[in-house]
Amino acid sequence: TDYIDDSLAFDTEYLYEIASIDQDDYEGPRQKIQMLTHEKVLETELSGESDLQKISLAWERSILSKTDFRYRIYRDGELLDETKDTTYQDVIPAGRFYCYTIGVIDHYGTESLKSNEECHKVLVKSPTDLLITGDVKRVMFDWKKMIGANFYNIYTVNKESGDKTFHTKTKQNFYEHKDLIFDTEYCYKVSSVD
Repeated sequence: TDYIDDSLAFDTEYLYEIASIDQDDYEGPRQKIQMLTHEKVLETELSGESDLQKISLAWERSILSKTDFRYRIYRDGELLDETKDTTYQDVIPAGRFYCYTIGVIDHYGTESLKSNEECHKVLVKSPTDLLITGDVKRVMFDWKKMIGANFYNIYTVNKESGDKTFHTKTKQNFYEHKDLIFDTEYCYKVSSVD
């Protein structure tokens, strides 16, 4: 015969007594059973940051007194990995955006509520290997295609003040600026956009 007591508190000691009862309603000797419920598994606090290659996550260590616990890392609601560490690095392609949460699992397999959600994306690098050539009334730009970039913004820059003004955008990794004023110096900046 089974008995389930589902109204117990976490981390609390309980004393049960069990006895058999015969057909005449006489109670046999009592057996005492002392039990301790396990600790409540509390969620942790998550923080994160991203750079040009990865998303780095860190969280507070669980306050569980037992040391046999681990953390589940979720990316966009799906289980990504499990670890005993309090940090994790997710190396992903540039321009990808993901949201993460952490769950604490105790040695009984009980999982905490999810941590706060941290959303980040790996940044797209600025164009590299920029090659600029020109002639009398035009300038041609060519640069290395950047992973994760959907298009590139081209800005003209005031050399004295450093102020930049949006000029155009292109999906290609080259651009030709035509009809320029003869014998005039031009400054540009090119940025990647995901």
